[in-house]
Amino acid sequence: RHCKINHQKKIIVSDWYCPLPFKHAYVDSTGIAACCQTKRYQVALDEWPTHPELIKLQQELLAGNKPAVCKTCIKQEQIYGTSLRTNSNRDYNNQIFTDTNIDFIDFRSVNICNFKCRMCGDMLSSSRETEQKKHNMINRSDPKNNWQRHEVSQQITQFQDSQIEAEFAQAVEDGRVEEVYWVGGEPLMYEQ
Repeated sequence: RHCKINHQKKIIVSDWYCPLPFKHAYVDSTGIAACCQTKRYQVALDEWPTHPELIKLQQELLAGNKPAVCKTCIKQEQIYGTSLRTNSNRDYNNQIFTDTNIDFIDFRSVNICNFKCRMCGDMLSSSRETEQKKHNMINRSDPKNNWQRHEVSQQITQFQDSQIEAEFAQAVEDGRVEEVYWVGGEPLMYEQ
């Protein structure tokens, strides 16, 4: 089995490694995650590096395991030979990180968007959401669509306004962030 060695800490890591849980925070109106494919948690950005689920994911990666939450990348690599994980390894020059230092925030603010790109779906495009509502295409019994219920939408807005925006601004102001990916719908249409 081919392994990489991190000479700074002399830690051996198998080929199946992803830097995102160590360097990246995916932030949307439902919470914070290691990447866009993993479960969101409603915690403060400052609390995320010590969150038990993030630490568990990091430990699995450092042990050379393919975590169950990484199933989308695993499947994409089987089919296409590439994934968010492989691209992230390339972007970080195949460095192995063992400590959490979130310096890249993937910030998805709201779904306000004037486009209907098929790749996004209703959660990232208000135009797609409107179209799906118009044609009665939303399955209200599917839990993944709970975010569209009025009371849940209000909770998301409150979380967005009171916590996410302030934390994001503070992280940028403190110089903890080196890279920001800002989407979700169209950021320039968002009034804030």
